[in-house]
Amino acid sequence: MDEGAGGDGQESAEERGPEAAGGRMGPAPWVTRMGPEGAIRIPEEVRIFEGFEEGDQVLVVPTGDGILVRTLELPTVGEYAEWVERRAEELGVSPKEVEDVIHRYIAGESTDGEPEEGEGFPDDG
Repeated sequence: MDEGAGGDGQESAEERGPEAAGGRMGPAPWVTRMGPEGAIRIPEEVRIFEGFEEGDQVLVVPTGDGILVRTLELPTVGEYAEWVERRAEELGVSPKEVEDVIHRYIAGESTDGEPEEGEGFPDDG
């Protein structure tokens, strides 16, 4: 057997890959502790399997039966600006009008109608 990163004859989770960590269903459940300020350590095999990296923003969703943790991939300012330009052109309005509707929607104000299915931001095709 090759020596893993630790030199102890065992492969690291990264060397084994997600298939060895449980295949399609993912790694086996882990028990971990909550640390100061509510920090929870996500085990290495789970981080590798899910593609979590240090510094990632994550979305934590209470489900009533636990929590769901997902990476949060927000568009860059440039991607957002391109999306606004594209939507404005598709709708025949100015980019400022699109921005105004977005800001009113976020503020909970009327936007003269809700977006149709598939017209969301940012991956609306």
